[in-house]
Amino acid sequence: MRNILEPNQTISLKAITIWKIQYMISHISTLLLLCSFLLVAHYFNWDLWAIIVLYISIAMMICKTIYMTMIHPSSLQKSWGYQIDEAFVQARHGVLHIHHTVIPTDKVQAVHISRLKKFGLANIIIQAKTTTIQIPAIPLSKAEQLKNTIDLFSKTQKDDNVEQRAHTKPIVHYNESWKNITLLFMTSLYISLLLILLLLIYVKLNQIFLFETYTTTQLYTISWSSIIIGTVTFFFIVCMISALYHYFTCRTYKITADDTYIYLKKDGISPIHMPIHKSEIKGMLVEIPWFKKPFRLAQAKLIYKNSVEKDPSKKTDILFPFISIHNVYEKIEELLPNQQVTLEAPKKTSTNEAYFAEFIQPHYLLVMITFLFMFFWPEYWFIPVIYALYIIIKKALKVRQQQYFLASNFIHVKRGGFSSTTWTLKQDAIDTITFDQTWIQHKLGLVSIIITSKTYPVYTIQLEHVHETIALDIFDWYTNT
Repeated sequence: MRNILEPNQTISLKAITIWKIQYMISHISTLLLLCSFLLVAHYFNWDLWAIIVLYISIAMMICKTIYMTMIHPSSLQKSWGYQIDEAFVQARHGVLHIHHTVIPTDKVQAVHISRLKKFGLANIIIQAKTTTIQIPAIPLSKAEQLKNTIDLFSKTQKDDNVEQRAHTKPIVHYNESWKNITLLFMTSLYISLLLILLLLIYVKLNQIFLFETYTTTQLYTISWSSIIIGTVTFFFIVCMISALYHYFTCRTYKITADDTYIYLKKDGISPIHMPIHKSEIKGMLVEIPWFKKPFRLAQAKLIYKNSVEKDPSKKTDILFPFISIHNVYEKIEELLPNQQVTLEAPKKTSTNEAYFAEFIQPHYLLVMITFLFMFFWPEYWFIPVIYALYIIIKKALKVRQQQYFLASNFIHVKRGGFSSTTWTLKQDAIDTITFDQTWIQHKLGLVSIIITSKTYPVYTIQLEHVHETIALDIFDWYTNT
């Protein structure tokens, strides 16, 4: 993140003394507690392994205490920077893990001051809808001045005026039919084929590794034709019930629109007849679940601006329950023309460094599963292997499918593994942007970008392990557009 403009204001040097006292109190208290446990362990003759663990923990805590009280406070104070102007509030800090948060001043909801009178300092707490920034160790007089400045800037920022256009005759853009419900039914039936495939794999592995169980014994007494017919019949009945339930709950789902409003109409158990002003829509969300990918189906959701959350009549964010992947953006463009919601020429973020950064991240669940199976059921060693392969494929797809695109006042982000999600969000709907950089990312020239929306519902969108030039592009787009 060295290419991103760093905030030019620094915090007081007295912060070093404050942090040293805080870290010393907390770490020495922990150290005394561990020593107490060690005395108890010796007195009651605990197991040797517990005593060894306590000695190791005490040694590590002593090293951490020395580092946190002698080295870390001064390094952290040097890394702290902030900047407040008419447009943005920025805060940047971190030694090995750098956080750089950007909040527009018009998104600031409250500013509080926490005073440290003994040191003549104060902490400024800046609250947005979804994020809170605390700037530590500011002189009291300057803290009051900064609070007044932020309050002044946030009040003078005015919302854009939305022009009300004349109504025209609504046009039907989407009308759910039995054809759509049949496709949805087929996506559910697809799961039954997976069940049969897993059953075949299980029996084949049993033939190779001979881990005989009651279940496999019973399976051998039943013919494969009976298993297949029974499984397909069972899931066919379940999927038909699901399709009928969907039909009776939705019955008819129709979307019409004119120049100003989108009208959602749904009959059934929970009917909805809702007009939505187009100015209230701040973005779109397109989801493609893994079990719908073979049938090229997606679901589209609306992202409302914050004020809609307070309206109890608007209880749904679903725009298209399911629609063809090829038609979804075409339909959205018809409903919301000239709003740049169509994802054009997306840019991939995958690099060799991104793959490396993703794969070296530890997966603790895999470690636990491997330990449990190897310790208790070593004959099932292939299960951790299969899970490890699943994780590797998922991580590779996650890096490979990540994309982004910057329009004049929109950002598009696509993420996913076996499933995929594409966010389209207006610039004025962004609450905060945070740039995170771990030590290994710093060495590889990578950054993780966290975008938090000020919408209903609230979304946290992440671009992980992107190059620093991409972070600079997004920073410039957000601060200069």
